[in-house]
This record gives sequence, structure tokens and C-alpha cells, in this order.
Amino acid sequence: MRPCSQIVIRRSGNYKPPVWDFEYIQSLDIEYTGERYATRSSELKMQVKMIHDKTVKPLDQLELIDNLQRLGISYHFENEINQILSVINKKYSENDQQSKIKDLYATALEFRLLRQHGFKVSE
Repeated sequence: MRPCSQIVIRRSGNYKPPVWDFEYIQSLDIEYTGERYATRSSELKMQVKMIHDKTVKPLDQLELIDNLQRLGISYHFENEINQILSVINKKYSENDQQSKIKDLYATALEFRLLRQHGFKVSE
């Protein structure tokens, strides 16, 4: 015997069919699929790769990776990101004092990005 407070009232699943049929939805044009947008996308990717090549300081590289992730476009640059993080992790594991970042923000950013990308970093 169940008390009244535990009875779950469920909504009906008798919904009306949608107004639009599948063919209508598929026929809608998406304005961002043209050749013009594909070439613009390629140009912007090349600009980001040029920025990647010009960035030398470890903190600037980490901030570039963080910005790409926040923009949601880091999947376009996975190879470059892994290359940067591998170099930083190698220097970190070799205890390269010259390349060590000394402020808390940079250390936290380095720690978070290395951990996010699967590198083993001690706390």
C-alpha cells in the first residue's frame, strides 16, 4: 500500500503530429554552406595557424589554446595544440627552470590544459 504523496502522475504521450513534414524541413536552405563561406573559413584557419607559428612564449601559447577552446574551434587545430602541449610537458618533466612559468595564473592555466589533454601532471 502506497501513500498518496508517492503517486506519480504522468503526462499523456498523445501529442499531435508536427505541422511540417520531413521533406519540408530538409528543403530549407542553410545560408552558410556555400563556397564563399568555405573559402572564408579556410582563410581564417590559415590566419590562426600563422598566429600559432608566431607565438613563442609559453604563456602566450597557453592563452592561445585557451582562447581557441573558449571559442569552440579548437577541434580544427588539434595537431597544433597537442604539439604545443607536448613541448611544454617535456620541458615541465625535465625541470627546465628557464622555461618554468612563475606566476599563479600561468601555472594554473598550464596545469588545467595539460590535464584536459591527458598529460600526466603532478599536483
